[in-house]
Amino acid sequence: MKDAVRKVALPSLASSSRIRRSDEFKEEKGTSRGLTNLWLPDDEDQSLATRSRLPWLAHLAEAQTWAPAVDRLSDEIRAFEQYVAPSEEEQLVTELALQDLIQAIKYADENLDIDIVGSRATGTADALSDLDVNVSRPRTPASMDSAKAPMEILNLLERAFRGTHEKIKLDFRPLEVVYNLKSARVPILLCRHRSSGLPIQIQCTPRTYDSTEYVKAFLKEYPTLRSLFKVLKQSLLMRGLTVGSHGGLTSYPLLNMIVAALKFSEGKVHPLDAGRQLLSFLDLYCELDFSSQGISTRPLRFFPKHGGGKQRPSDSVTPDASLLELFPQELEGQRKMSLSRGKSGYLMTLQDPANPFNDVGRSAYMIKDVQATLIDLRAKLNETMAQWDRLSQDSEPSRVASRPQALLEPCLGADYRIYEQERSDLQALGQRLLGPSKATR
Repeated sequence: MKDAVRKVALPSLASSSRIRRSDEFKEEKGTSRGLTNLWLPDDEDQSLATRSRLPWLAHLAEAQTWAPAVDRLSDEIRAFEQYVAPSEEEQLVTELALQDLIQAIKYADENLDIDIVGSRATGTADALSDLDVNVSRPRTPASMDSAKAPMEILNLLERAFRGTHEKIKLDFRPLEVVYNLKSARVPILLCRHRSSGLPIQIQCTPRTYDSTEYVKAFLKEYPTLRSLFKVLKQSLLMRGLTVGSHGGLTSYPLLNMIVAALKFSEGKVHPLDAGRQLLSFLDLYCELDFSSQGISTRPLRFFPKHGGGKQRPSDSVTPDASLLELFPQELEGQRKMSLSRGKSGYLMTLQDPANPFNDVGRSAYMIKDVQATLIDLRAKLNETMAQWDRLSQDSEPSRVASRPQALLEPCLGADYRIYEQERSDLQALGQRLLGPSKATR
């Protein structure tokens, strides 16, 4: 078995300055990614137990009758969401880590406002998800006189946490600084909570647009969104395609991609049919020409990108007078996003519903690799589903035995032993915090 190293993805320090300007990149063809070494079973572990390779099956109700592959797929998607959901003990550890994080920041600079952002704020977090916070200075007459740039604030926090600041000396230091990612479009201070090992990301941006409420609204509107997000994010994470500093597809763009696919499938797919919704997502983004089309969810449409390819999806909508009247800012934002971006024209253009002038796809420089990977996963998933339907109704024992164990295996099958060990460590810490009476129940 491989050495027990964390499966939580942290950016490589050597590559942290690799991505600076989008016009330095030109991507014509993507490469399908396989599992990274952290998730790839060792050669000697080819007989890995189902519980360690396909752990979500333990949360799948035993079927009493044969079910079509697409229904089984829906069941597995829901089962995976249950598998990765934080337990009571894990949630308690997360709350402790957040308290320590906020307290440490306040010790360093009591004037900073702190907002929990990302998956921990929206309710889409897994047990090992990052703790993401945004720090900012409130706009007061005093703060305006001594305004600090975001980089200065993060540098101050870094020195305070490391114990190297000439004036700020913290007796309470629950955080370990990993790296100050100064070269990113949004600078981030990467840390780790000492007692739990949970990764932390601290960013510093103005409190202008808040996407959190939009995500919460989408989760209420689409009951399958959370489970689809969990499956797709994990599929990409295990293949090294979700690290933002490497040009990967981060959570917020991915969630908006899923929302767009769900909106385009409305009236065609039942709102609770997670299996068909996943297939619709894959069809959309496997076939979409990112160089010629941008995506908007408000209003729902594809809009042309000038200077791109020739493909035009059938759902493309030409704005009319009513759209111009109802969505003036959104259409103006799309007009600006549609302008040619030269060598970076291959990038996905995805309008942010929280800020119509923000393109949340512009930093995903690996989008062609993401698309190539999705194409590969779609082909394998369709093949597995066809095999399931072909063999499930067969009464011949030898043929039934060759039926796939899990339809999601092409997407999610991996070595989960280190992941399981990290969760066990969190649960053990949570049980100690809960006390002996609770732990022994």
